[in-house]
Amino acid sequence: MNKYNFTGTLYGVPVYLTRINKKRARNLFNKGVKIYLCPSNFQPLGPWFNAFDIDLSAGEDFDSLARNFENYNCINNETGYFAAYYINTLKK
Repeated sequence: MNKYNFTGTLYGVPVYLTRINKKRARNLFNKGVKIYLCPSNFQPLGPWFNAFDIDLSAGEDFDSLARNFENYNCINNETGYFAAYYINTLKK
């Protein structure tokens, strides 16, 4: 997994996104932290795709949300075949 950090705004909110692995994303999701998903070949704050956020309020477990995201958004060589997971590490 490549280590990436992105700074910018996402839906009008300033963010500093740090890429994490799926195991850590699952653990943080279960603790109530908001996780951002993006196809692996796209930047989460890029012009073609904005990261999609998930948290416990969705009412589903992490694995089903991640699987559904990958089934609809990670479908070819252009997007990549798996999701990249990010957390917002911006200090408030």
